[in-house]
Amino acid sequence: MAETCNGWILEARMKSIVSMLEDIKMGSIIRFPNKRDASMSWKSDFGPKIENNLKVNKDYIINCLVLWNRDAGYEIKDQITRKGYIVNLKSWQCTWRAICVINHKKAKVKEYVGKWHHGETYLETYKSLMNPLKSSYVWQKTGLQPVLPPPITKLPRKPKVLRKKDPSEQPKVGKLSRLGRVMTHSFGWAEEPQ
Repeated sequence: MAETCNGWILEARMKSIVSMLEDIKMGSIIRFPNKRDASMSWKSDFGPKIENNLKVNKDYIINCLVLWNRDAGYEIKDQITRKGYIVNLKSWQCTWRAICVINHKKAKVKEYVGKWHHGETYLETYKSLMNPLKSSYVWQKTGLQPVLPPPITKLPRKPKVLRKKDPSEQPKVGKLSRLGRVMTHSFGWAEEPQ
């Protein structure tokens, strides 16, 4: 739900704090009843996306061999790709591999779907209502000074490389020239030119 919420408040996040909160409030007032009403129309205890996911993943179990291992759970061998997978049903990861194991146990797949996908949990999430609030132009004036931003302070930065010189020290005047300098090499292994 947090990822979905971040998606629909993107525009509001660029506004000032009061405008942002107003936009989020209005979005919530519209979104919550829509989601609650949509969940009432579900044909099963799960949303249509979960139902569709279960149907699609059932097609993969035809080519799987399920091997039981007491400690690690179950091992699934895909007979087409020759790959092996380990499935532990206690981890509540309902993928096509877990569906293979659940069908092998002759259990109902819907019993292993996480509680966060159930309709009751969905209704619990969207059950609260937001009461309408008056807009800011109707708010009571307090006569107090408006809240101002904090003063601008100089932030710490990288320290200077050069040291602070004593006032009695003479400053350097210009650079030394390389003109007229004779270059020599100091490689012991190099031969002297003849």
